Amino acid sequence: MTDSVLIKNIEHFKKNLKQYLYYSFCDSIKPNYSIPILDHSVKYSLSDFYPMKFMDCNISSDKGLYDILQFLNQKKNFDKYQIILVDVGIFWRYYKWIYNPNNRIPGSRSTAVVLGFWHTYKELATLIYQRSIKYLFGPILGKLFSNCTILLKPKLGHIETYFNWFMLVFPLIKEQLYDGINNSSDLTRNILKY
Repeated sequence: MTDSVLIKNIEHFKKNLKQYLYYSFCDSIKPNYSIPILDHSVKYSLSDFYPMKFMDCNISSDKGLYDILQFLNQKKNFDKYQIILVDVGIFWRYYKWIYNPNNRIPGSRSTAVVLGFWHTYKELATLIYQRSIKYLFGPILGKLFSNCTILLKPKLGHIETYFNWFMLVFPLIKEQLYDGINNSSDLTRNILKY
């Protein structure tokens, strides 16, 4: 019985995925590329890295981003997959464009726009801070710095300092924190548990 239910659900998911792929405006799901296997005995470095061109456009504007993607698409070797490292704002704008039926993004078939690991780390730290400012960071920082304002979007260095303070003090307040979590409302409890 369990097998038949499982198989039925898998078939259902496959059908939905096929429809999604068919109607999706993102053509990077079916890329047309091959990835070369690099020789591990060769030492790779950026010593032979040269910029292709310095472009006279603002990548933060819609037109500038489009122009840069168009330029990279024209210069691209279509046998290779192209990875572009961008910041958070450009990352989200690019992926919003891909799924918008009114926009056609050049090069989306074999191009991936990715964040550096530090961007993901910063966004995660900022989200944790912002989601728990009302229940955790706000009250504690308000007690520590009673005459200062609490920043809604502090720099990563500040957030890391706050997190480090919590890690250092955690063994001393662990029992009180668990009691606070257990005696809190559902919303506060969920936020404090993270």
